[in-house]
Amino acid sequence: MMARAGAVIGTVALALILSACGLPGQSTAVVTGTVVVVAADQPTLTPTAAITPLSTGTLRPSPTATASATPTATAPPTATATVTPTSAPTPLPTPTTDPLWMLSDTEGTAETVSAVVSGVPVTVRLSAGASLAAREWFAVTSIGLNRGAFADAAPRLAEAVLRAHWHAWSAQAPDRAGVTYEDFNAALARGEERRYQVKAASCDEAGACRLGPVDVDPLRPLVLFYTDEPGPMYVAEGASFHLSLQSDGSLRLAIQVPPPVRRYYDRHLVEDPAGARAYYTSYVFSPAAALHVLSLSPSFQQHGVRVPEGAAEGTRLSLCAEFEDVDDRLSPCREDGCRSVVQAEVRGD
Repeated sequence: MMARAGAVIGTVALALILSACGLPGQSTAVVTGTVVVVAADQPTLTPTAAITPLSTGTLRPSPTATASATPTATAPPTATATVTPTSAPTPLPTPTTDPLWMLSDTEGTAETVSAVVSGVPVTVRLSAGASLAAREWFAVTSIGLNRGAFADAAPRLAEAVLRAHWHAWSAQAPDRAGVTYEDFNAALARGEERRYQVKAASCDEAGACRLGPVDVDPLRPLVLFYTDEPGPMYVAEGASFHLSLQSDGSLRLAIQVPPPVRRYYDRHLVEDPAGARAYYTSYVFSPAAALHVLSLSPSFQQHGVRVPEGAAEGTRLSLCAEFEDVDDRLSPCREDGCRSVVQAEVRGD
């Protein structure tokens, strides 16, 4: 029987996932999970928004009245100076040269998932970065739905994404706290706007990126992009995320997926071949924690745990806790086994 996850894996990169699920060979109990935080060793990001001061109007001097030589003349009325109001310019996102905000990894093979949830069309694209396929060890060639374990994988993923949008939209205004998920869906189905903002890179087709608040439309596609590259949203060593708005208006959520430690992987395959394979190729690739970050603060979305308040907020990424409704659709919290609706194809496995 294997020891608890996190005690044997030894890589902090998998801490978010291991905390909620035992390793292969264990029966799974209801676990709240915790986030392991590793002190950041990356440089502090620079401020992100440059605000241009408003221009001010210029007062015209009042003309000076000149006394007439004729005693009966009267001085002309004094002119009144006027100021033309100027509208405040909309601050533009700040250009960024931080490499963490400009991922160079290219999208490889992708599976597009489309489903209608309570009258709302949802589109999710699953994509594996070229960096994953280029690895010598645990090279990932594709990411897709785990239909072998979940016959309803497509609607499960679509509903999890829609619920993540609802959590994020609700968190941005106090008066939205009483709006249920069902009410949120009904409003979207009626064509009402339910946009919200996240801190993300906005990149054009030429590859130029700016960093700032961007609008997320729940009706636009969401891209789950699995990569070997680190992102600015640092959670633990080898675990980070990256948000970017694509030129077509879709939101791309990049998820860093490090390879497992080889000696543990080999041992787990010997002890429980079926369970280990399901764990390492499915549960490890669950996008649950990545979807949680949509509801966290702009500061966390920019830095992760590299800022003082980030460590405390990072505990909200725990699986089967605050966002259990999302997690339960992606990797059932009350079901035996470690599986997710998302699955990776690993070369040579």
